[in-house]
Amino acid sequence: MSARKLEFTGAYFDGLSAKKREVTIHLSPRQMKVSLHKGQALVWDYADLRRNSASIGDNPPFHLEHIEAGSKHSGLKSLTVNDAAFLSSLQQISGVPLHSSLKRATRSRQYALVLAVLVVPLFLYGLWKGVIPQLSDRVAMQVPVSWEEKLGQTVLEGLPTALAPTPAPAKEKALKAIIDRLLEADPNQPYDIRIYISPLEMVNAVALPGGHIIVFQGLLNLAESPEELAGVLAHEIQHVLLRHSTRGIIRALTSQILLSLMVGDMNGSMDLALSVAGEIDGLSHSRKMEREADRQGMEMILAAGIDPDAMVRLFEKLDAHEKLLTQGKKSKESGPDDDPSSWTEYLSTHPAGLDRVARLKKQVAKAEKKSYTPLLPDLNWGDTVHRKPRPNQNGI
Repeated sequence: MSARKLEFTGAYFDGLSAKKREVTIHLSPRQMKVSLHKGQALVWDYADLRRNSASIGDNPPFHLEHIEAGSKHSGLKSLTVNDAAFLSSLQQISGVPLHSSLKRATRSRQYALVLAVLVVPLFLYGLWKGVIPQLSDRVAMQVPVSWEEKLGQTVLEGLPTALAPTPAPAKEKALKAIIDRLLEADPNQPYDIRIYISPLEMVNAVALPGGHIIVFQGLLNLAESPEELAGVLAHEIQHVLLRHSTRGIIRALTSQILLSLMVGDMNGSMDLALSVAGEIDGLSHSRKMEREADRQGMEMILAAGIDPDAMVRLFEKLDAHEKLLTQGKKSKESGPDDDPSSWTEYLSTHPAGLDRVARLKKQVAKAEKKSYTPLLPDLNWGDTVHRKPRPNQNGI
């Protein structure tokens, strides 16, 4: 039988610096003696030793750490041994299963890591899809109308110059008359609906919190009658009454604060709370909100005695326009700073589609048949609200 090797050389680290010291290691049945230079020595009990996670398997180098009573794993003293016989000699003489015990612990940590990788994303997805929307919607429905009005005014004042409304008294008067007719169907609603006209040749409209509705000149050009425009205005009014924009902003704010809290950035959370109201993408609505605004908007049109087929016609036009816009984007890439029409990606509150047109037609077919009163019969609609697009302004 060959004699068991009890003395080895290794590298010692004191845990306070990166300096490596060459040492001699002596193994005995109860303790390990680490001889330093100038006669200094350390005596370690085997029960206070563990293998470092960097040292897995039976092949060198072997890394040992000395765990002292009360230690918080900072400034750990450690040894590195490159001799292949060291581990087996240590296990034989000490009787401490350093290798197997560490292997079990390492596997446990690996399993925990895999579990965390799988569970954490599911947990966050559940928060994002379930908890945050419900919580945000409940909060939004409790927000005072006066607060919404201030929020909408903040967003309005923060719009880029290209989107900012400009005074247009005649057009605003015509649109206000349509709004008044629509609101006769809901006289107890708490909002002061205000109309703004943006000269931008964008086929769109957007509802801000608190009753602010911006109509873009491109949409006015597309509407061939006040009844057609009434369909879009009814849709936007429902966004206001159902607090869709407010819900979207609060949802974005809640999500951002939660993310900041998870990464420990409280200062960032406060900054977000102050700035998220000005984020345009917080005004975009979910498909569920859009369907809700469509359905309730059509109900408002029917209750106001306005021809519902005009609303369907305009949404068919919006569908055709969006297809042309999509084709144009495939052949030309530009950002919001280069092409104002690209802001439609942020302000799109009524994405067109044949499916929504079909739903509107079905809703009209189920409605009670009756005669409809014309809107603004004495107004020359085209001369009042239409304007030919400026050359090369928006490619429309």
